[in-house]
Amino acid sequence: DKLVTMSRGAPDDVYLLTQAFMFTRQHRRALHVLRQHRLATSSPRFTYLTAKCLAECQEWDECLATLDDTVLEHAAQEAAAEAAAAGGGKA
Repeated sequence: DKLVTMSRGAPDDVYLLTQAFMFTRQHRRALHVLRQHRLATSSPRFTYLTAKCLAECQEWDECLATLDDTVLEHAAQEAAAEAAAAGGGKA
C-alpha cells in the first residue's frame, strides 16, 4: 500500500499490489484498488486482473460485462484505425 501511495498510484505499482492481493486471495481488496485508481479496464493486463477478481468473487455478470465492454472497445479502436488508414491512403 505504501508503495502505491508514494508513487501516487503509478500503474506498475498498482499492478504489483493487486497481484499480491490476488496471491493472498484478497480478491475484493484487489478489485477495490483497481477501481480506486481507475485502472480496472485501462489496459489488457488490468482488465484481466479485474475479470479474475470478479470471477473469484463469483460476480459472473459483472465479469462478463467487463470483458464484453473491453472487447467491444478494442474492436471499435481497430475499426477506427482501419478507417483512418484507408482514408489516409486516398489523399
